[in-house]
Amino acid sequence: MAARLGLALGLLLALALGGLWGLGSGVLGSRWENAEPTAPAVSARTVAARAAAQRRAAQSAGIGRPDQILFGDLHVHTTFSPDAFMAALPLTGGVGAHPVSDACDFARWCAGLDFWSINDHAVGHTPWKWQQTIDGIRDCNAIAESAENPDTVAYLGWEWTQIGSTPDNHYGHKNVIVRGLDDPEIPTRPIAARIPGVSDDDAGFPGPLALGLWALANPSRDTLDSIRFMREMGDVPDCPEGVSVRDLPRDCRDWAATPAELFAKLDAWGFESMVIPHGTTWGFYTPLGSSWDKQLTSEQHDPKRQRLVEVMSGH
Repeated sequence: MAARLGLALGLLLALALGGLWGLGSGVLGSRWENAEPTAPAVSARTVAARAAAQRRAAQSAGIGRPDQILFGDLHVHTTFSPDAFMAALPLTGGVGAHPVSDACDFARWCAGLDFWSINDHAVGHTPWKWQQTIDGIRDCNAIAESAENPDTVAYLGWEWTQIGSTPDNHYGHKNVIVRGLDDPEIPTRPIAARIPGVSDDDAGFPGPLALGLWALANPSRDTLDSIRFMREMGDVPDCPEGVSVRDLPRDCRDWAATPAELFAKLDAWGFESMVIPHGTTWGFYTPLGSSWDKQLTSEQHDPKRQRLVEVMSGH
């Protein structure tokens, strides 16, 4: 009798653990996928009228050969970024997914931008998200009526999100923007930032059982979607060290601990790109006493790529 009771209790425990593991594995959650942009292109006639209005304004000010004035945003996030994803959950007061297609529509019709770049956090990317991002930027550019004089130009990129524990090992965030958009012109994967003190094997995510308990305590679609988001992030393996970026496995996460490593890997890719340091006037993640001194050395600065600085960013 005792043996049967023990067997029954063991089976119940196994079923309970299996159920928790299933809840915490992410399989019941939904992916927040990208979609195609819904807004049409601004007409070529309107684009030409804008340029003509700028020329007339310059000539009225006595400028015979005015420069072209363009407005853009080189720091754009979607809900592919972990922080934007959490803020967009209805559970936290958000309104749901805002993928790359929404950013395209907003840039084109709400902000009236001539150019913009996508810069979701590299640490949040998975191979699937990266391909969705590439497709979304291509779709955004394809809408333009004229390839020679488009209404807006979208660039591919990501944010290298480095956080140091002390002023000495803190470099902050940098937006990486790639010029080309054809397969031979873009990296196979973005380059994330290694956080000091976090080992290669420490993904920083709770296991399925812990997440399953969280799902039981907070039963909702938001919870299940969040678990899938976290599990997919955590399931991307680290790329092996000491291997050229072009020879790495396709489905791994590449890391750079310092700006010097980031620039070296961009050099190894060989693609034309720009790196813009994130604004330092916002962010609880910046250790007190941090300065730019160590980033202006020849080792940590790349003058051919790092030619702009973001003075501030609005959130």
